[in-house]
Amino acid sequence: RDRTISTLEREGWQVVRSAGELRRGGRRRFAGYFADGRGPRRIVLWSSPSGSIRVRRKQQAEDVRRALDALYAEGRWTVVLDEAFYVSKTLRLAEELEALWHEGRSSGLSLVACSQRPSWLPLSAYSAPTYFLLFPSSDPGDARKLAEIGGGADAKELRGELQRLARYEFLFVAPREQPAVVLRSRVTDR
Repeated sequence: RDRTISTLEREGWQVVRSAGELRRGGRRRFAGYFADGRGPRRIVLWSSPSGSIRVRRKQQAEDVRRALDALYAEGRWTVVLDEAFYVSKTLRLAEELEALWHEGRSSGLSLVACSQRPSWLPLSAYSAPTYFLLFPSSDPGDARKLAEIGGGADAKELRGELQRLARYEFLFVAPREQPAVVLRSRVTDR
């Protein structure tokens, strides 16, 4: 019943409720491009297990693990994780995420990990990325971690930039560039 999911469906995303729906008869159900060449398929795995909290988390973890394994093996996917901390810690999939963060590039897999609490993510989350989008945080631990994770960017300078961000502004950081690139931008509805 999440509005985000219904919005994505209206925009052409395919919503699947389990990793099993990604395969049918041993073949990729959503592989490659749309038949008419409109571009890559856009899929949302939105599992909705039932039962107790423990049962639901176990089912979710298995579903996400199966999906990540399949996408890792196939390569050439962009995987977006909303609430990477939940996937890493609560679902206990840190090892799988670390494999994607460290080895995904070689299979053409891009991992976009979103988190409201970056200081709680494993080191792998911010030691391997090519780019960061950093939004301000009022939590001192997160603000400190955000400044530290900028890779080659000067932490003091980055901390100052983060403190000056207005609502809806963010920093684009390319930490692997020499020198590191830090650009300010803004989220808009256009």
